[in-house]
Amino acid sequence: MTEKRPKIVIVEDDRLMLKALKGMFKDLGYASKAYTCGQALIAALPTLDCDAVILDLVLPDIHGSELLPMINEKAEVPVIVLTGNASHECALRTSQLGAYQYLSKPVEPSILADSVSRAIKNSILRKANEGLNPTVPNGFDVTGIIGCSPAIVNVKEA
Repeated sequence: MTEKRPKIVIVEDDRLMLKALKGMFKDLGYASKAYTCGQALIAALPTLDCDAVILDLVLPDIHGSELLPMINEKAEVPVIVLTGNASHECALRTSQLGAYQYLSKPVEPSILADSVSRAIKNSILRKANEGLNPTVPNGFDVTGIIGCSPAIVNVKEA
């Protein structure tokens, strides 16, 4: 059986940077899909199939910070922000909007590759954990639970 190649989406309007990123990730074994503007990504969101997104903030038609909530709502994948207009305020804002990581251009290829790899691994673990963490049905019998910690008391009172 062949192992599934991780898939990334790259949203970058600088064609040279886009070509470099696509080539780098291809060499690392990733499949990639590229968009050069925000509207093209928005149109693709309903059927977007990827493991992570690399997002430039300054795009010709829409600011990347406006795309972040849309990506998080529709695709539920980690988004690595990659921008040449770096500031602490922008990093904080994109973090609050749900970015997995904020990186400034130029970025070392190994740092970007590591960030994407960690983002995908964390996303896989989060999804697996959600599957292992079913909700307790109403009427669960807690009489056999022994303990008096605040957490146990909360379980018994629920």
